[in-house]
Parts: sequence; structure tokens; C-alpha cells
Amino acid sequence: MLSDAAAKGSIKGVAAIRGGTRINHLLFDDDCVIFSKASKEEWLTIHDLLLLYEVSSGQKLNRQKTAILFSSNTSEIIKREVAVVAGDVICGDYDLKVSSLIFEDLHCWNESLVGDMLSREEAALICSNALGKSMVGECSNKEVQKQIWEGVWRLNVPNPTKQFVWKSLKSILPTRQNLVQRKLIEDATCPICQRGEETICHVLWSCPTASDVWAESGSGLQKWPSEEKDFYVLWSEMQTRLQQSKLEEVSMILRGLWTRRNMMFFESKFDSPRKVLNVAMTSLQSFQEARAALNNLKGSHVQIRKNIKWKPPDEGVSKVNFDAAIDKNNFKLGLGIVARNHVGEVLFTFSSTKQFSGNSDLAEAAVLWRAMELVLELDVRLVVFEGDADRVIKGVTEVGGNYAWMEQQYANICGRLLLRPDWSVSFIHREGNCVAHALAKRALSMEGEWCWIEDEPSEITSIIARDLSCSNEGS
Repeated sequence: MLSDAAAKGSIKGVAAIRGGTRINHLLFDDDCVIFSKASKEEWLTIHDLLLLYEVSSGQKLNRQKTAILFSSNTSEIIKREVAVVAGDVICGDYDLKVSSLIFEDLHCWNESLVGDMLSREEAALICSNALGKSMVGECSNKEVQKQIWEGVWRLNVPNPTKQFVWKSLKSILPTRQNLVQRKLIEDATCPICQRGEETICHVLWSCPTASDVWAESGSGLQKWPSEEKDFYVLWSEMQTRLQQSKLEEVSMILRGLWTRRNMMFFESKFDSPRKVLNVAMTSLQSFQEARAALNNLKGSHVQIRKNIKWKPPDEGVSKVNFDAAIDKNNFKLGLGIVARNHVGEVLFTFSSTKQFSGNSDLAEAAVLWRAMELVLELDVRLVVFEGDADRVIKGVTEVGGNYAWMEQQYANICGRLLLRPDWSVSFIHREGNCVAHALAKRALSMEGEWCWIEDEPSEITSIIARDLSCSNEGS
């Protein structure tokens, strides 16, 4: 899997000399060393491959003996990015300074980063302590950070704009100052005004060319001082003082300023302040009108989906419904599986829980794989596997689909389907998958695996009976 990922360019590996052969891993008797570029993207690729290996092989990564080591020229920003997404794999090899766990301007803990780096108990203990004046001053509002992030994702703007604001707040935009810190260039001077360092706040707010945009009528911020400050603090002030609709306009203008900056670099074009403002407002209006129309359409679809019910299979065929439930706080995956015949009689029900830190697609693929294993163990013939994960169903039934990061998992499932022509996989909306969903939710409150042959847990009986009555009404 690592070699396939390297061949596709997902991970780069390392070379001992310039231009030499690149390697991405070394295998020993009981250990494996994986080499990659120090980036969040490559770590996520490796993480998914390791998770896929765990799900497919049944073996577990020993996180107590796993660590990530960085080269000496890796910037602190990159280390922090990888540390946030790596979570419990990071061991003592990553030296995280206390100052990086604090929002100095807001005088409070960076609770998200503390929670990502430490156990829940340790994070709760640290964040419950008020910061002394000797560190960064008193924290006036422990909920400030949470409100900031929730406010960003609540904006009624295109997702790329939300992601742009998030990157700006995380200080990971490729401004010249950040590029200097990463030792990619030597001069951090703003190439537009030539008057100061190109920080995130500078290019989006305090640069004279940015101030010209904010001075335009319609920006709503004409009277705000264009002083240089940390962008996180600036956005916090905006979020506190501006109404939601105005904040959405501001976020579009901010992204427009960054787009104009990039156009000057790569296309030698530089739009006027009025054009930046007009494009931002027009784009926002078009997006919100389209989204409102889509929400109205979804409302009608919801009414239609209420009529979707579970249907029994044809005579002689068994239908196996499956679903997954994820408890992100406790890193648990709940698996729910139920098999019924053509008259709705239960052949078996199954609930299981396991440690898990992947996304919903990987979870649904894992429960489908487990459902197939159960059918093989119990020697059930002529089977229809039915689930409510549309992407996963398409991934194992469509030819040539673009599902690169799940390719190996889908290939394993497809390989098993090829060997069993009496099996098929189909999609059903959640409303028709209630029993499997309830079993998956139930699994999160238990440990181990539980399988009931021709029976079900008592709390599931009413749901099965409702499915059966609805199917009889439909017939």
C-alpha cells in the first residue's frame, strides 16, 4: 500500500542523495520505519493507510511504541499542524512549547490544541486552570475560542471561503512572512506596497491597497482603523461587533483580497477596489440564493423520504442491512448488522464495538466487510447487502469511480463480491435502515461482539416489528 501511494505521488519518501532513489519505508522483524515529507497532507495519507491496514488485517498499531520524528529544519508551524492531526501517535519526540498552547492575545488556553495533544483527563485539568499574570494574564472568557471556530463554520458562505478564513486564523496562508519562517525565501517585504512585511493581517487589512478596498462604500468597515495586529484578534473583534450578514460579506471580501494578491503574482493583474467589492458581494448573493433554493428542494425530498421503508427481499434471498456509528470523543466505532429473509424473519443480529479514529466512509466500509465475514461464517447464500452510506455503495459498485484514498478497501470488497456472484450490494436511505442503525448505536454503549441467532436484543424488537408492518402495508 505504501508503494502504491508513492507511485501515485501521495507520499514522497526520502533520498539519501540529491537525485537518488527514494525510499518510503524500511521493514524490520518487529518494526517499520516510514519516511515522508513533513506535511499534514502526507501524514493524513499515511494515517489512512495504517488505519486501512488495521481494518483489513485485524492487527493493531502499537501507539505506545509509535512516534513521529521531525528533521531539524522542520518549522514549528509544520510540526504543530502534524501534531494536531496525529493525536495519540505523537510521543515525547515532539517538543511542544507551552507558549504554543496559549492564545496570548486572548489570554486563554488553546483548548483545541491542548485536547489534541493530551489525554482528555490531562487536557481538562490544564484548561480548568486560569492562566496567571506571569504567563499571559487572566482569561476573561474560556468560551472565546470555541465561539470563534463555531462562528466561522456557521457562516452562510461557500465552503472554500470558510476554509480560507480558517487558514487565515491558523496562520497557514503562504504569505511572504510565513515563507521566510519556513526558509523558502529570504525577503518578507510586501511585494504590493513595499512598505512592510507581508503578514496575513497586512495583505488582508493594513496594506494600503487593502485599506482602499475597505474604504469603499458598502464594505461597512470604512471607519475602522487599518492598523497592523494579529489577524486572530482582528477577526475576533469583527465577530463580536458585526452582524452575521455583514460578517459573511467581510469574509467574501477577505478572500477576494487574497485572490487579487495571487492574480498579481501569477497573472500580473490587479483589480480595482470597487471590482474586488462588487465581485465579493455578487458571489455571496448568488451563493445564498442558490443555497436557499436547494434547501427548499431538500425540504420536499425530506417529505418524500419519510415514506421510505425497509422492504423484504425476494423469496429465497436474504437481506443483510448494515450501519456504523462513530463516537469521536471516545474513539469508538459501533457496528450494527441484521439479516432477514423474504417474510421479514430475523436470521441473525450483530453488534460490535472497536477502537477507531477514521472517517464515516472507512467506518461504513469496515462494517460492510464485517457483514460479509459473518455471512461466510454462517453460510448464508443469495445475499443482498444494504446500507445507507451512498459513497461507499458507489465505491464498491461503480466502475472507474474517483475514490483514490479508499481504493484498497473497495478493491478488497469488490474482490470478495467477484468470488460470490450470489451476493450484491445496494443503497437504502437511513429511513429504511433503522434496525442496523439502532444496533450500531447500541454497540457504542457496550464492549466486545454480540451475535444473536434468529433473535435480537429486546430493545430492537419493536423496530423490527415496525419494519415488518410497514412492508406488509406496502404490499
